[in-house]
Amino acid sequence: MTRPFYEAKHNRKAQERIMRKLLAIKGRGWELEMTEMGAGHDARLYSRNEVKVRHYPFHGSPIEFGGYMVSAAKLVRLARKANGGRWGIVIDCFDGVFVADFRKLPSDARLDWGGRHDRNDPWDREKCYYIPARHFKRVCDTVNHAKSEGETLL
Repeated sequence: MTRPFYEAKHNRKAQERIMRKLLAIKGRGWELEMTEMGAGHDARLYSRNEVKVRHYPFHGSPIEFGGYMVSAAKLVRLARKANGGRWGIVIDCFDGVFVADFRKLPSDARLDWGGRHDRNDPWDREKCYYIPARHFKRVCDTVNHAKSEGETLL
């Protein structure tokens, strides 16, 4: 049985907007490649990146207190693809875009069961790493949650 994909077109567009903003911040010499569905990460910006849009703030959320939860299998694939180079996680929250980059998983990342509970999908429960919030730095204002009057981002 194959795991179903829940990522909708609007999710992919939101992830691309974040990466284009980061590409502009990085400047000359960086390239953006949005990956295909099921690739194990959402985009490549010189170093590989896992891109997520979260509909809550970074500060005062479970991220700040318990760490950012991400699939252990996904991080292992991402680190392997980076082949000793830098790889990262990008999160767009209500209060900004936060980035953590690594050459290897931090020693204080906690491995435990995690995942979603709201879809009744057994594939959503898996081993996850909880990466402490201190590894993330705010790099810019939110990309997908700030919108001018009449504009629809998602």
